[in-house]
Amino acid sequence: MSNIVTIAFTSEGVTGKRFLENIIRKTFEEVALKCEGEIEVFDLRYMQFNKKQGFVKDIAPIATDALNMGINKLSIHVDADDINDLTARKNKILPALKAVKIIPENKACYNIVAIIPEAMSKAWMLADRELF
Repeated sequence: MSNIVTIAFTSEGVTGKRFLENIIRKTFEEVALKCEGEIEVFDLRYMQFNKKQGFVKDIAPIATDALNMGINKLSIHVDADDINDLTARKNKILPALKAVKIIPENKACYNIVAIIPEAMSKAWMLADRELF
């Protein structure tokens, strides 16, 4: 019997949805191949966040909804908008994780993977398509 990995992801912008889905899937599949036993990676689910509240405040309800949908891994994407990921990690990722941690453990998905490219994702699309 195989283990199942169900993944949801959210992104600061709409471009992240189209761009990241395949990257996230392939990364989890590659990790699964290196694990002991059978692991099946199910189709990813995109979860839109409400831009009115802001990124940090929206992650907690997304983590709650993710767990209710049977998701066991939640990937959250923010652009670094800086020369490294420190500012995004300090101002967005860590506060978002803190907001999730105050939710009782059986009420939210705690398995969160942060994705912080140091260049905006749109800039990645200018890369050599042959390379991809």
